[in-house]
Amino acid sequence: QVLAHTLRSLTLDGCKNVGTPEMASPLCSLLAMDKISVANIEGVTNDVVKKIAGAWASGLVDVDLSETSVTDEAVSSLAMCCTQLKVLKVSGTSITGACLDQLASSTPNLQVLHLNQCIGITDPGPIHKFLSSPAGASLQDLGLAQVPCVDAGIAKLIGKNCSEAMTELDFSWCRGVSENAMGCMTDSLSQLQKLTLFGCSQVTPRFLDGVLSDDLKIVV
Repeated sequence: QVLAHTLRSLTLDGCKNVGTPEMASPLCSLLAMDKISVANIEGVTNDVVKKIAGAWASGLVDVDLSETSVTDEAVSSLAMCCTQLKVLKVSGTSITGACLDQLASSTPNLQVLHLNQCIGITDPGPIHKFLSSPAGASLQDLGLAQVPCVDAGIAKLIGKNCSEAMTELDFSWCRGVSENAMGCMTDSLSQLQKLTLFGCSQVTPRFLDGVLSDDLKIVV
């Protein structure tokens, strides 16, 4: 009973039983929670996330659902219930991007969004719309590694709308963005401290040597 009112952060990555109905109810009884990580648990479904979001709506700010079985439905519900979200990681899930509209309208304080390996996001439109919103402009850390639709248009929007806040960006395996587009984006992001470009074969020493900022760490 003491933990129910004092425990604020919980990491359960890889704990297979967490996704069962029997475990969802005890989790919902932890009323002080503001951070939860249930990454790499296939049993974490839309229903589990909706129950958690409903129980912790007023305080939840940091959620990691990477490599779980959630879809756009769960992420949209989370955004609607937990409007104070600052960190959301859904890498390796089957979302399609349909949830990004809800994130844009409901989570204006979002600072970290990881969509790495979300190969179901094939339409750049939802990402364009999100990046054009106040929520997109406030992002400090964005992961788009291996997202199929990432192109020069997305890179341009990031450079234009996230120039004052973005400190970390993962564009690994995003080969649809030319070296020139990557350079223009990077030069526009005045606060960028780390750029990850694993698998970006289009990047040459010309780009690496031409980066304007001495403080930027590029990981290739």
